[in-house]
Amino acid sequence: MGRAKRIQGLAALLGGGFLAGCGVFGPATPAEAGRSPDAWRDLGLQCSGPTMGPDGSGLLRWSCHGRVADVFAEATIDSNEARVVDFFATIPAASQPAVAKAAFAAIVDGTDVLADARAAMHAWLLAWDGADASAGFGRATIHVQLDQTWYSLGITL
Repeated sequence: MGRAKRIQGLAALLGGGFLAGCGVFGPATPAEAGRSPDAWRDLGLQCSGPTMGPDGSGLLRWSCHGRVADVFAEATIDSNEARVVDFFATIPAASQPAVAKAAFAAIVDGTDVLADARAAMHAWLLAWDGADASAGFGRATIHVQLDQTWYSLGITL
């Protein structure tokens, strides 16, 4: 192989690595986002992804489902290139309120990016009365609600 071909090959390799690192081929996964699906697996959730979010926002999404605190749950984690943006989880509305509280508290406890707010969020969730409610915890806002189909937990960072 001639010198010109080797230089071309090296330039293509380095250029491709540079472009991939800059997110030209898709956003890079932030480290904090990659830890959360692993921690959620320990709770009983099976996660797949990341994939590009379905809404065209450019966010990465992990989709998870399984049993948490003895109830079926579905959950998502969305992140941009820099950090986790939000979490969303649902469990069936037919569940008892105590089960919903326990499942949501377990998800919060298993979400390491919430480390600074986990204890306060956990206590708030256990005191939750089942009505639509929101609260702020540092950089995180938590929202819980119950409709005819689901208990829902949303956390925005």
